[in-house]
Amino acid sequence: MEKSRNFGLDFEGLIDKSNAFYSESKIAFIYKKPTPIKIIKVDKNKIVDAVFEKKSTTDYNGIYNGYHIDFEAKSTVSEKFNLSSNIPQHQLDHLQNVTKSGGITFVLILFKSHNKIFLVPFENLSNVKKSYLGLEDCFDIGFEIEESLNPSIDYLKVVDLIIKEKYGK
Repeated sequence: MEKSRNFGLDFEGLIDKSNAFYSESKIAFIYKKPTPIKIIKVDKNKIVDAVFEKKSTTDYNGIYNGYHIDFEAKSTVSEKFNLSSNIPQHQLDHLQNVTKSGGITFVLILFKSHNKIFLVPFENLSNVKKSYLGLEDCFDIGFEIEESLNPSIDYLKVVDLIIKEKYGK
Protein backbone atom coordinates (compact mmCIF):
# COMPACT_ATOMS: atom_id res chain seq x y z
CA MET A 1 0.00 0.00 0.00
CA GLU A 2 1.24 3.46 -0.79
CA LYS A 3 1.92 5.64 2.21
CA SER A 4 0.11 8.53 0.59
CA ARG A 5 -2.24 8.88 3.56
CA ASN A 6 -1.69 8.73 7.24
CA PHE A 7 -4.52 6.35 8.08
CA GLY A 8 -3.69 6.65 11.76
CA LEU A 9 -4.77 10.29 11.94
CA ASP A 10 -8.45 9.63 11.35
CA PHE A 11 -9.24 5.96 10.83
CA GLU A 12 -12.89 6.33 11.81
CA GLY A 13 -13.15 9.43 9.60
CA LEU A 14 -12.09 7.35 6.59
CA ILE A 15 -14.60 4.65 7.54
CA ASP A 16 -17.29 7.33 7.85
CA LYS A 17 -16.40 8.66 4.38
CA SER A 18 -16.53 5.13 2.97
CA ASN A 19 -19.93 4.61 4.57
CA ALA A 20 -21.14 7.92 3.13
CA PHE A 21 -20.01 6.73 -0.32
CA TYR A 22 -21.86 3.43 0.14
CA SER A 23 -24.99 5.27 1.26
CA GLU A 24 -24.92 7.88 -1.52
CA SER A 25 -24.40 5.09 -4.06
CA LYS A 26 -27.25 3.11 -2.44
CA ILE A 27 -24.90 0.16 -1.91
CA ALA A 28 -25.21 -0.13 1.88
CA PHE A 29 -26.50 1.85 4.82
CA ILE A 30 -24.00 1.57 7.66
CA TYR A 31 -23.70 4.14 10.40
CA LYS A 32 -21.53 5.04 13.35
CA LYS A 33 -23.39 4.41 16.58
CA PRO A 34 -23.25 7.20 19.13
CA THR A 35 -21.81 6.43 22.55
CA PRO A 36 -24.58 6.79 25.13
CA ILE A 37 -23.74 9.60 27.55
CA LYS A 38 -25.59 11.27 30.40
CA ILE A 39 -25.13 15.02 30.56
CA ILE A 40 -24.33 16.24 34.07
CA LYS A 41 -23.75 19.96 33.54
CA VAL A 42 -24.30 22.48 30.75
CA ASP A 43 -22.89 26.00 30.72
CA LYS A 44 -23.95 28.46 28.01
CA ASN A 45 -25.14 25.72 25.63
CA LYS A 46 -21.91 23.79 26.10
CA ILE A 47 -21.63 20.40 27.79
CA VAL A 48 -19.02 20.80 30.52
CA ASP A 49 -19.55 17.52 32.37
CA ALA A 50 -20.89 14.16 31.25
CA VAL A 51 -20.49 10.47 31.99
CA PHE A 52 -20.95 7.34 29.95
CA GLU A 53 -24.50 6.19 30.57
CA LYS A 54 -23.85 2.54 29.75
CA LYS A 55 -21.35 0.38 27.91
CA SER A 56 -21.55 0.75 24.17
CA THR A 57 -21.69 -2.26 21.88
CA THR A 58 -19.75 -1.73 18.65
CA ASP A 59 -18.81 1.26 16.53
CA TYR A 60 -20.85 0.59 13.38
CA ASN A 61 -23.93 -1.25 12.20
CA GLY A 62 -26.31 -1.24 9.29
CA ILE A 63 -27.62 -3.20 6.33
CA TYR A 64 -25.93 -4.50 3.18
CA ASN A 65 -27.64 -6.73 0.61
CA GLY A 66 -30.17 -7.83 3.20
CA TYR A 67 -27.54 -8.70 5.82
CA HIS A 68 -27.08 -6.99 9.14
CA ILE A 69 -23.49 -5.70 9.39
CA ASP A 70 -21.99 -4.99 12.81
CA PHE A 71 -18.34 -4.15 13.44
CA GLU A 72 -15.77 -2.52 15.64
CA ALA A 73 -12.90 -0.33 14.37
CA LYS A 74 -9.60 -0.41 16.25
CA SER A 75 -6.10 0.88 15.65
CA THR A 76 -2.72 0.31 17.21
CA VAL A 77 0.67 1.98 17.08
CA SER A 78 2.23 -1.21 18.41
CA GLU A 79 3.53 -4.12 16.34
CA LYS A 80 0.91 -6.28 18.07
CA PHE A 81 -2.78 -5.74 18.65
CA ASN A 82 -3.67 -6.63 22.23
CA LEU A 83 -7.07 -8.31 22.12
CA SER A 84 -7.97 -8.18 25.81
CA SER A 85 -7.20 -4.48 26.28
CA ASN A 86 -8.69 -3.37 22.94
CA ILE A 87 -11.88 -5.39 22.75
CA PRO A 88 -13.78 -5.59 26.04
CA GLN A 89 -15.84 -8.67 26.88
CA HIS A 90 -19.17 -6.89 26.43
CA GLN A 91 -18.22 -6.10 22.81
CA LEU A 92 -17.15 -9.70 22.18
CA ASP A 93 -20.47 -10.86 23.65
CA HIS A 94 -22.35 -8.45 21.40
CA LEU A 95 -20.47 -9.60 18.28
CA GLN A 96 -21.13 -13.22 19.21
CA ASN A 97 -24.86 -12.59 19.70
CA VAL A 98 -25.16 -10.79 16.37
CA THR A 99 -23.20 -13.56 14.63
CA LYS A 100 -25.48 -16.24 16.14
CA SER A 101 -28.47 -14.25 14.88
CA GLY A 102 -27.16 -14.35 11.29
CA GLY A 103 -25.40 -11.01 11.12
CA ILE A 104 -22.02 -10.37 9.51
CA THR A 105 -19.58 -9.30 12.24
CA PHE A 106 -15.94 -8.32 12.19
CA VAL A 107 -13.25 -6.04 13.51
CA LEU A 108 -11.34 -3.60 11.32
CA ILE A 109 -7.81 -3.26 12.64
CA LEU A 110 -5.37 -0.57 11.57
CA PHE A 111 -1.68 -1.16 12.23
CA LYS A 112 -0.53 2.47 12.08
CA SER A 113 3.18 1.67 11.94
CA HIS A 114 2.67 -0.34 8.73
CA ASN A 115 -0.32 1.57 7.28
CA LYS A 116 -2.12 -1.75 6.96
CA ILE A 117 -5.80 -2.37 7.57
CA PHE A 118 -7.29 -5.80 8.13
CA LEU A 119 -10.83 -7.05 8.33
CA VAL A 120 -10.90 -9.94 10.78
CA PRO A 121 -14.22 -11.86 10.82
CA PHE A 122 -15.51 -12.36 14.34
CA GLU A 123 -15.66 -16.14 13.85
CA ASN A 124 -11.90 -16.16 13.18
CA LEU A 125 -11.17 -13.75 16.02
CA SER A 126 -13.14 -15.82 18.50
CA ASN A 127 -10.90 -18.83 17.76
CA VAL A 128 -7.68 -16.98 18.64
CA LYS A 129 -6.11 -18.54 21.74
CA LYS A 130 -3.47 -15.90 22.45
CA SER A 131 -3.95 -12.42 23.85
CA TYR A 132 -2.60 -10.48 20.87
CA LEU A 133 -2.50 -10.44 17.07
CA GLY A 134 0.60 -9.60 15.09
CA LEU A 135 0.61 -8.53 11.46
CA GLU A 136 1.25 -12.11 10.31
CA ASP A 137 -1.68 -13.36 12.40
CA CYS A 138 -3.95 -10.89 10.65
CA PHE A 139 -2.76 -12.12 7.26
CA ASP A 140 -3.64 -15.66 8.42
CA ILE A 141 -7.09 -15.04 9.92
CA GLY A 142 -8.20 -11.85 8.20
CA PHE A 143 -8.16 -9.95 4.96
CA GLU A 144 -5.98 -6.97 4.14
CA ILE A 145 -7.91 -4.01 2.78
CA GLU A 146 -5.96 -2.02 0.23
CA GLU A 147 -6.30 1.74 -0.03
CA SER A 148 -8.63 2.88 -2.78
CA LEU A 149 -9.88 6.20 -4.05
CA ASN A 150 -13.58 5.94 -3.31
CA PRO A 151 -14.40 4.42 -0.96
CA SER A 152 -11.11 4.84 0.89
CA ILE A 153 -11.62 1.66 2.90
CA ASP A 154 -13.63 -0.70 0.70
CA TYR A 155 -14.41 -3.30 3.33
CA LEU A 156 -17.57 -4.46 1.51
CA LYS A 157 -15.41 -6.33 -1.03
CA VAL A 158 -14.34 -8.57 1.85
CA VAL A 159 -17.89 -8.76 3.22
CA ASP A 160 -18.92 -10.12 -0.20
CA LEU A 161 -16.32 -12.90 0.20
CA ILE A 162 -17.62 -13.67 3.70
CA ILE A 163 -21.22 -13.85 2.46
CA LYS A 164 -20.21 -16.12 -0.41
CA GLU A 165 -18.26 -18.43 1.92
CA LYS A 166 -20.90 -18.44 4.65
CA TYR A 167 -24.09 -18.53 2.58
CA GLY A 168 -22.92 -19.59 -0.90
CA LYS A 169 -24.32 -16.40 -2.46
